[in-house]
Amino acid sequence: MADFTPRLTKEGMLNSKYWYSNTNPFYPAGYGLPNCTCYAWGRFWEISDVIPHLPAYDGGQWWDNVSGYEKGSTPQLGAVMCFSQPGASGHVCIVEEIKSNGDVVSSNSGYSRNPGGYDDPQYFWTETNPVSSGYRSSWEISGGYQ
Repeated sequence: MADFTPRLTKEGMLNSKYWYSNTNPFYPAGYGLPNCTCYAWGRFWEISDVIPHLPAYDGGQWWDNVSGYEKGSTPQLGAVMCFSQPGASGHVCIVEEIKSNGDVVSSNSGYSRNPGGYDDPQYFWTETNPVSSGYRSSWEISGGYQ
């Protein structure tokens, strides 16, 4: 993807149509940012500039319920990474960089019990997802994500 621009900061997200419009199904449903599904849905739209046909429910169910997109276990730039957590909600994030050693840098948002808007630490973050752990970060490993 030659023209891919990684998102490594939250700059430009606030009030952007990708996250703050009725087109993103999570926003009008009350599951806007911070939330991994709202973020991944909007970021996927931002990357392609085409309204996606991604699931509009828990991220842990995306892998099994997405159609019309290629799926695989090798990360690609701009792809959605899907993690499930038995008995709980899953997590979705976006592949922003693939390092020479195979590790992935992902961009994320996450559900916050006491949402603090744009300044909430769960609003946006990046992290390294090591190939050696099946692309799971340390919190995903300790949380039982697969």
